[in-house]
Amino acid sequence: MSCSSPNVQYIPNKSKLGKLRECIVASEGHRLIKADYSQIELRIVAKIAGEEKMLEAYRNGEDLHHATARSITGREEVTQEDRQLAKAVNFGLLYGQGATGLLTYARDKYGVEMEIEQAAEYRERWVQTYPAIRAWHRQEGIGFDAGEDSASTLTGRLRRVRSFMEKVNHPVQGTGADGLKLAMALFNERLPEHLDAKLILAVHDELVVECREDQAKEVARFVEEIMVAGMDEILNPGLDNFHPNRVLVEVDVEIVESWGE
Repeated sequence: MSCSSPNVQYIPNKSKLGKLRECIVASEGHRLIKADYSQIELRIVAKIAGEEKMLEAYRNGEDLHHATARSITGREEVTQEDRQLAKAVNFGLLYGQGATGLLTYARDKYGVEMEIEQAAEYRERWVQTYPAIRAWHRQEGIGFDAGEDSASTLTGRLRRVRSFMEKVNHPVQGTGADGLKLAMALFNERLPEHLDAKLILAVHDELVVECREDQAKEVARFVEEIMVAGMDEILNPGLDNFHPNRVLVEVDVEIVESWGE
């Protein structure tokens, strides 16, 4: 889960040196299974904050970035540029950024340019769209100001925090890490004996598995199942598929020759 020289957790997909992840390839006769959680941080914060609009969108199988784009732009027809803007706003404001932080984040992470006035307007429309998240941010901010120096994931894993950003970050990213680690445990516990597959990378919200080429499709289905099961156990303990507080967990899976594809 942690490494250096080099830091495999931060091998960029694109850089001035090219796609470095393409250097990580499957051995002859094998394939890599890339599987990552879809929008998992937004799903987790929706659960923690009780943000019904987000929960409903996920229950209905909507693209949350499209839904956000409609809210912050006021347009029903969403372009790819609108979706990219909404993606920057969703992930930028998830942890309580202000307008200046959003402007910088959108530019650096998503190539979305905006003026400071636009950033402030998008921020205000976003918090109006998802008021439960703003309420959660305020509650956590009050607690931090009052001297609460720890935060907890949904599994109860505590961490000492030194800032408001850490106080709202740990419950979300920490819960995601808990779910990923549980999925890794389930991989080893439930892997059928006839499947020749092994975990080779765990990076943020993604698992990479190497397997025999002729078993790739079966292994891909298995990896998706255990990743959903692991996160489900943390986000939806004891909830049936029709419970209104259930968060739909989705995993994007690809069969590739290199990690950079």
